[in-house]
Amino acid sequence: MVVGALGMTLMCYNVYTMPLGMASAFNQSSPLYAILISFLIFKEPVSLRLIGAGVIGVLGVVFVANPHTSGLTWVQVASGVLNGVLVAIAYTSLYRLKEYYNGAFVVFIFSLCLSCIGFVGLWIDFPPFATGYHPMRFNGAWWHWDLWVLMGMGLTGTFGQYFLTKAYMIAPAGAISPMIYSRLFWSVSFGMLLGDPWLGFLEGLGMGLIVLSGVLIASYARKK
Repeated sequence: MVVGALGMTLMCYNVYTMPLGMASAFNQSSPLYAILISFLIFKEPVSLRLIGAGVIGVLGVVFVANPHTSGLTWVQVASGVLNGVLVAIAYTSLYRLKEYYNGAFVVFIFSLCLSCIGFVGLWIDFPPFATGYHPMRFNGAWWHWDLWVLMGMGLTGTFGQYFLTKAYMIAPAGAISPMIYSRLFWSVSFGMLLGDPWLGFLEGLGMGLIVLSGVLIASYARKK
């Protein structure tokens, strides 16, 4: 769960430093790395279909992450790729923990680890991941206070993580994959509403390839 918490920390950094759709695309690339992890660590067989889906996904990541076309720095690219790797490790482990723990306990441990990492970051100055303690603002009308925004982020994030974890533990990945990948659409839409620039052709194509790769991987897992 510490690995998952670190992956979430990188996800927050990506959201802070790049367009929301790109940050989500890096996060959604985790099935590509899950193939490699399953093969190298758990010695699971990898079919030609999975390899082909992985190649499609890698091309998508290259289109999204290419600094020459996306405007991202190499540090942002490295953070995005590492985010996908850590998420893949977390969900690969989660699949094997479902026989021993229920979803609520897993979410509790995940949230505890993430809270500990966030608490440490609250007191240190380690840009760009932490910039020390910033007092909440209570000036102006009460509905403009930072407290409500932070509470909303915490509650929606907790509920979202709980239902995502529950879905992976009770349903085949192939059944939920299309809904999970709809996150890219919402990320791009909300990002542009909040001021992100329009996606370039290559970035949009890359996101489409990542979605296609993930759906192919999930459908293969469902048929096994």
